[in-house]
Amino acid sequence: MRRRCACIVAIDVGEDSKNQFGDLGNAIRKCYADFGVVIDIHAEDLKNGYSAVGRVIYPSRDGASEQPPEGSLIYIKPSLTGTEPADLLNYKCTHPGFPHESTADQWFDESQFESYRKLGHHIGKAVFDAALIEAIQRQDMAGDRSPILPWICEILRERRDGAT
Repeated sequence: MRRRCACIVAIDVGEDSKNQFGDLGNAIRKCYADFGVVIDIHAEDLKNGYSAVGRVIYPSRDGASEQPPEGSLIYIKPSLTGTEPADLLNYKCTHPGFPHESTADQWFDESQFESYRKLGHHIGKAVFDAALIEAIQRQDMAGDRSPILPWICEILRERRDGAT
C-alpha cells in the first residue's frame, strides 16, 4: 500500500470452508486503518469463479490537491466450480475439506500436494490466460513496452464492470 501500486494480485489460501472471507476483511480493515487506503471489492463476485477485481483508492499525499490514480486488486480465492479436471473433483470426493483443508498439518502426501498444485495451475490459467493474450495485443498496438500486469488488471476490471 505504501508503494501505491497500480495492480495488486492477492491469493488467499487461508482455510475458509464457509466462505466468510475473514482474511480479506481483515486486510481491508488494516489497509484503511494503517494507510487510509480504501479497498472496494465485492466477494460475491467469487460465487461463479475464482477471482474478484476491486478498486484500490489511495488517499492524497500530505499537501497534494489532486487525487492519486486508483489501483486495482485482483483477489483470488481457491474453490471448486465444477469445471476442474476429473482428478481434482475426485480428490474433493475423497477429501471433503479440499481446497480448504486445515494448514495445521504441513506434511502433505503426494496426492494432496499434487491436487493443490494442479488447482493453483488451473485457477491461474482460468483467471489470466485470456486477459494475458488480450493485454499483449493491446500493448503491441499501443507500442508500449511497460510491464504487462497493469494491462491485465485493466482488462479484468473492464470485464468485471461489463458483467455488472
